Amino acid sequence: MRITNSMLVRNMMTNLKRSMSRMHQYESQLSTGKRITKISQDPVGVIKSLQARKNLSKSIQYKENAEDAQAVLDFTETALMEINNLLKRAYELTVNAPNDTNTPSEKEAIAVEIDQIRQQVINALNSTYGSQHIFGGYNVATAPFREIGGTFLYNGEDLTNGDLITLDAFSKESIEYLVGNNVSMDVTMSGARVVGYGENNMIQMLADLSNSLRNDDPVDSFVGRLQESQEHILALVAEIGGKSNRIQSVIDRFDADIITYEDVKARMEDIDQAETIMYFKMEEAVFRTALAVSARVIQPSLVDFLR
Repeated sequence: MRITNSMLVRNMMTNLKRSMSRMHQYESQLSTGKRITKISQDPVGVIKSLQARKNLSKSIQYKENAEDAQAVLDFTETALMEINNLLKRAYELTVNAPNDTNTPSEKEAIAVEIDQIRQQVINALNSTYGSQHIFGGYNVATAPFREIGGTFLYNGEDLTNGDLITLDAFSKESIEYLVGNNVSMDVTMSGARVVGYGENNMIQMLADLSNSLRNDDPVDSFVGRLQESQEHILALVAEIGGKSNRIQSVIDRFDADIITYEDVKARMEDIDQAETIMYFKMEEAVFRTALAVSARVIQPSLVDFLR
């Protein structure tokens, strides 16, 4: 086959364009820091990268949910420990109240302090995390506990004499947080469950204790009831502790998952800068050599042969 000059030039230009294209690819990678600039460069890598991004996004969201749940549990534990300390103080006052040396005015002072303890218990039960009432069950927007004319209400229902079926339903309410793929945890705790309902609820007990002190009635029976209330609160604190441990395990797992998915994403998407610079310099050397050789190939002309 006869090789013409035009064929040599076309072949030379084709090879130079290919070399320039490879140089442009490496230059683009160095400019953006990304290994893949077009899907066609590595379709399998793109799929792996997209999957890693999807899993990374899910892991970050689940971790945020778990951290939010952990915060609710922390606030709940703090409120319960405050209530426990208040009950402990009420217990100490009740134990000392029957003392014969206590005058009516001193018992009145104890009753006043019991009233303050009861009010502080209600305040603790109306605690919020952000704008969310943590003991309101499904009601997170408004304070669940109110006292109106000596009647104690929970989500609008009389805590002492209200409908027991309704109060029982309230006591089972809990908001769940999605902390994994199809994995949810009940985090909040109903106030009705915390204080009890019916005649023996904690708030009514403190009100009855205050009235007994003012009327100079025996208060011995309240000693045991206060102890039982403390034990109940501490049992709830232990339950919160167990949930906190589980949530922390979930957070730790997602921390590890996030690192793994970020590593996969980086390996699929990001360049090795030193390696890419090396390839660029090699391609640049090839391009310069091709230019030099091409200049020698196309240099002869008809004039050169006629000399």
